[in-house]
Amino acid sequence: MDKQELANNISSRSSIKDPTTDGFKEAGRKAAEIVMKKINKHFHDVRALNVLDFGAGSGRVAIPLANLIKMARFCCVDVDREAIEYLAIELGESCEASVNGYIPPLCFEDNSFDFIYSISVWSHMPEDLSMAWLKEMQRMVKPGGIVFITVAGKVVLDQFKKHVPGQWANVTIDAFNNDKFIYKEYPHIQSNEKHYPGISGKGSWGNTLIHKDYVYAEWGALFDILEFEPSGMNGQQDIVVLRSKH
Repeated sequence: MDKQELANNISSRSSIKDPTTDGFKEAGRKAAEIVMKKINKHFHDVRALNVLDFGAGSGRVAIPLANLIKMARFCCVDVDREAIEYLAIELGESCEASVNGYIPPLCFEDNSFDFIYSISVWSHMPEDLSMAWLKEMQRMVKPGGIVFITVAGKVVLDQFKKHVPGQWANVTIDAFNNDKFIYKEYPHIQSNEKHYPGISGKGSWGNTLIHKDYVYAEWGALFDILEFEPSGMNGQQDIVVLRSKH
């Protein structure tokens, strides 16, 4: 399948995922610049880094990031085979692109990466899957390495209430502050392989809110939490920067 066919298939699932649009590319460029700032903050020799993009999709962030930095090794994974094939065409030999399963593990050895980033992935996982993949990040990151994850918080709750009122209209800030982790599964997730490739029929997927207190209490058992930046990802999702404890 050529690049245009892949792009057409990807965009047929959701117009915001169309990798050929200016909006997609601009959002990716802005996100890549934020990721790059964190890399520069925590590493001296960025050219020696082994980097993983977990949930790379069709390269919204990976493609502009590869233009900003020459990495020693750059790996990208996603459950969506067509998205990964598109990314592989775009980045060629500068990236090791592969399809991952719905649940861990990935194919990489322990302590493989200096820096792992994942944007708008933990904002879709149920709690058990969320923790399972967090432990997989812990396994793969090198001692002292950095994991950069975005999560949906208070700002995104307002968007959920506006755009998905059937599930989120009655969820209040007080409820979020009390429950700390709130997950709502997408309707028809189990029967819609076209829109949820690699996920439908294998497990749950939806919209997830994760509170700062939850991050410090649960994730803090696995990592040192270096930063929690509310709405740090372009005024939307919160940024969490973690450092391996091992």
